[in-house]
Amino acid sequence: MAAKQEFASRFAKHKDELEWLFMELYHNREGLEVLEREMAEAYNARSAELKALDKARSADPEWYKRGNMFGMTMYTDLFAGNLKELAKKLPYLKEQKLTYLHLMPLLQMPHPHNDGGYAVEDFDTVDPALGTNKDLENLTRELRKAGISQMRVYVSADNIWTLTGYSGPDPEVSTRNSVLTPGFDWSAYPRAFGFTAGVNLTF
Repeated sequence: MAAKQEFASRFAKHKDELEWLFMELYHNREGLEVLEREMAEAYNARSAELKALDKARSADPEWYKRGNMFGMTMYTDLFAGNLKELAKKLPYLKEQKLTYLHLMPLLQMPHPHNDGGYAVEDFDTVDPALGTNKDLENLTRELRKAGISQMRVYVSADNIWTLTGYSGPDPEVSTRNSVLTPGFDWSAYPRAFGFTAGVNLTF
């Protein structure tokens, strides 16, 4: 019961903003209702450790802006070969005083055509070349014990905004991308960076 109340309280604070953003992008009320149900289910399935972390971060909403935040971006395969080998290098990462780690590539990518880590084909599966979902779960747990958050940035390879957001048929999307990078030929990168809906950043 306490967990449900905790989620309901947090959700109520952001419900209006979520509804506005979702409907602005997708115009799909039924989809919003599905998302809200899945968010509640996902929260209920989180471990007590993660719920405690959620609560601490909610109480300190600018935690990620602290001056001691120090991150590293690395290609998993080039740095360690795979996720199991990366876990063995945690002492080195702690020595660098990291607070977050951005791994690329991570989730299953479209093969053979991909951009080296941002484009995601399957959001539920670690890229087999790097290991398994269990390997990622174990690594994330050990990172958390070391005080290091895992950061993920990815683009849906099949998201309609990603596929059309360069010089495609939607003039509004094309205009937005032109404002972001004037004169850049986005059509050369058909499955790289989208705008708003195509890109997700998670700690």
